[in-house]
Amino acid sequence: DLSNPDDETVRKCVDLALEYMEVYAGFKGSRVLEPPTEENKARAIKYIDIGVNADDPDALKLKGDLYYYGVSRGQTHIVCDYQRAKSYYLRAIEKNGQVGAMYQLGLMYYKGLGVPKDKETAKSWMQKSADGGYEIAKQWVDRRSVKHWIRSIVSIFIGVIVAIVIIIFIVFVVNYLK
Repeated sequence: DLSNPDDETVRKCVDLALEYMEVYAGFKGSRVLEPPTEENKARAIKYIDIGVNADDPDALKLKGDLYYYGVSRGQTHIVCDYQRAKSYYLRAIEKNGQVGAMYQLGLMYYKGLGVPKDKETAKSWMQKSADGGYEIAKQWVDRRSVKHWIRSIVSIFIGVIVAIVIIIFIVFVVNYLK
């Protein structure tokens, strides 16, 4: 009964929603073998809504994604609405600290999408997401860390030194052979 599902049914619905969304978005590795169709998208949204009604954090994050990116293909139209996306992400975080939702909020603040552009708030959300184990957030944080910049500068410096040594060696050899 999908009108009043138990936790196991909600989990199955959210898992199916993820699979249908992966197929619809063209991701590889999904267990669903059906081609991307309007029916698949409608099923995914139905399953997401079942999860949202049960306050499932993953479903809340997916619903936020639908509003973050917008869906406008065929018969289904969900207009990009960053405020609604933000509210679903915050609910997902509130329910269990959904790290994907933290990442998406970080992006919203970083880019100023539906919220004031605020790099410190973006960095805070990204760090929380990374600390929670979200790999994409870890990469985002690493790319912006002081260590990354120091490594980059050291690498450039070493490259310049090596180039100078090579040039000096070539000049020495050319002069020696004369």
